[in-house]
Amino acid sequence: MESTGISSQAEMGCSALRNWKRPRSPGLLLLLLCFAVCPVAGCGGDGSPAGPDSHVKAWTFMFYDQADAPLGSYDPMDDFCARVASGDNVDFVVLRDTRGDSARVWYVDSGHEPVLRKELGEVNMGDRQTLYDFIDYSKTDFPARRYVLAFYGHGGGWRGACFDRTSHDDGLTMDEMASAIGGAGGVDLVVFTSPCFMGAIESAYELRNCVDVYMGSENYCGYAFWDAPMGDICQAMHRAPGMTAEDLARVIVDAVWERRDMWSGEDWYNNLTVSAVLAERLGPVVEALDALALDYLGYPERLHARISWAYFAVCMFGEETVDVYDLARHLLTTEDHDSTRTRLEVVKQRLIECVVCECHDPLLHAHGLSVYFPYKSDCGQAPEYGSAETGLDFAEDTHWDELLDVYPYPFAEDEGSAPVSSRSCP
Repeated sequence: MESTGISSQAEMGCSALRNWKRPRSPGLLLLLLCFAVCPVAGCGGDGSPAGPDSHVKAWTFMFYDQADAPLGSYDPMDDFCARVASGDNVDFVVLRDTRGDSARVWYVDSGHEPVLRKELGEVNMGDRQTLYDFIDYSKTDFPARRYVLAFYGHGGGWRGACFDRTSHDDGLTMDEMASAIGGAGGVDLVVFTSPCFMGAIESAYELRNCVDVYMGSENYCGYAFWDAPMGDICQAMHRAPGMTAEDLARVIVDAVWERRDMWSGEDWYNNLTVSAVLAERLGPVVEALDALALDYLGYPERLHARISWAYFAVCMFGEETVDVYDLARHLLTTEDHDSTRTRLEVVKQRLIECVVCECHDPLLHAHGLSVYFPYKSDCGQAPEYGSAETGLDFAEDTHWDELLDVYPYPFAEDEGSAPVSSRSCP
C-alpha cells in the first residue's frame, strides 16, 4: 500500500489538491457526463474476442497479474473482471499466474466474464521472456492503435517488480522490463498498480525508450487503491477512445483520487501517491540531478553541512528513497552557493515539466518521482545499485551512485546534526 502527497500551489503551480489538470485534456467527470447523452454502448459493446483479422480497436489493455504468492494471498483477477469489459473500442487481456496452478491468458468479454485463451502451465513471471511473450501475443491477437500495460505484484522500485514465489522469488529487473517491452515494440502507457515504490526515477528512466507515459507510486501501495477506479477507467476508455496516453493518465490519476475515501478507515489510507510522467522529459531531469551530484562531489566538505540536514527533513518512502522535488527544496534552505542554488532550481523545474499529473495524501510532500537515497546507518548503498548485472541506466548515466558512496553517514545528535527521529515528511 502506497502513500500519496499533495503538491503545494506555491511550489508546483498545481490545483489545491493535485497537479493533473490541463484545459486540453478531458477530465474523468467530463467523460462520465457523456454517458447520459452519447448514443453508444456502455463499458462493453459486442465484446467478441478479436482475432488477428479483426478490425483494429483504439486500445488494448494488458494486465500482468503476478499473483504467484503465498497461498491465501490476494489475487485481483475476480475484482478486475468485475470492473472492466471489452467492447467496440477496447480489449482487456490478462496473464494470470497463481500459486499452485497453471498460468493462463484470459480475455475479459463484454459481460465481464474471463474467456480462456491460452493454457501456459508453470511460468516464471519474473522472467523477461514471459513478459515479452505476453505483450507479443496481445499485440498479435488484439491489435490496437494504443496499448496499456499494467502490472500487479510486489515492487521494489529500481530493483524491479513481480517477484515470483515459485521461481525462487525471481523478479523482473527494470533492465529486463525495458528489454521485453522494447523488444515487443513498446507500449503507450505503463501502469504499476500494486507494486510499491515504482514511482522511482531510476525505474521510469529505464523504460524511457519503450513507453510514452509511465505511472507508479513513490510509496507503499496496494491494489485496493485501484479496484473501484478500474471501472471508471474502463468507461472512460470506451467513451473517449481517441484519448492519448497522456489524457488517459490524467483520467487514471483523477479516478484514483476521487475513489480514495472508500478506504478512509484503513490504517494505510494516508499512503496514497500516484503519478504519471512523460518519458521524453525524463532525460532533462536526470541531467539536472547529475549536474547537482557533480557539484556536490566537487566540494566534499559541504556534503555533511548540506545533504545530511536535508536528508533528515525530506519526505522519505521506506528507508531508501526520497522525493526528488522535496530533496531539492530542503537543500535550498541551507545552500548559499549561487551555482548550486541554480542547479537545485533546475532540478525542481525539470521535474515539474516531466510530471504530467500526480495525487498524494496531504500529509506527504510527494511530487511524483523519488530517487534512491538510503539511510546509511541502517544499510548503506546496495552494492547492486550501480552493478552491471542490474543494468540501471540511471546509475550508468549519472554520478548519483558516486555521490551515495561518499556522502556522510548521519551523525548522532551529540555530534551536532539533526536527530534521527526528525526524519519525516513535514
